Amino acid sequence: MRICVCIRVLSYAYARIDCVCEARLFLSSTVVFSCAECAEPLFVEINRPKEKNIIVGVVYRPPNQKLQDFMNSLDLLLASISKENKICYVVGDWNLHLINHHCHESTGEFLEIMYSRMFFPLITCPTRITLIDNIFTNNLNNFSVSGLMFCDISDHLPIFTLLLDQS
Repeated sequence: MRICVCIRVLSYAYARIDCVCEARLFLSSTVVFSCAECAEPLFVEINRPKEKNIIVGVVYRPPNQKLQDFMNSLDLLLASISKENKICYVVGDWNLHLINHHCHESTGEFLEIMYSRMFFPLITCPTRITLIDNIFTNNLNNFSVSGLMFCDISDHLPIFTLLLDQS
């Protein structure tokens, strides 16, 4: 359900931009996340003829599922994206309390995978009682504003990032 909402928002936001479902990533994500219980990923690629393309992904990791399988699959997926040398934003409900990385080994391992692939978090405040939702990007050279929306439409606070025109 969350992925559908995000993709609807994404398609509305990029309605006037050449935006296509990245078929190779979409198909390979089924292979990369080999078990359906591990994660629900969906990616689109925004074509920009004069600049690097942007890949936007949405990932939902259900709680209490095969965490090690998820992290192995995520590492392979991020490695694949990194080889393409494209800008990437991965929005996720990771179901890992990112603030507790120092006392939860798997959360620390998750962050190590993200950092080793040069993906860094844009959200630093809790999105619920915990920080389980975040946006990671490999593009820190941009002008962007990220944050939380304070509303009661969900038990999670919605997260966002706005990419600002650099000209």
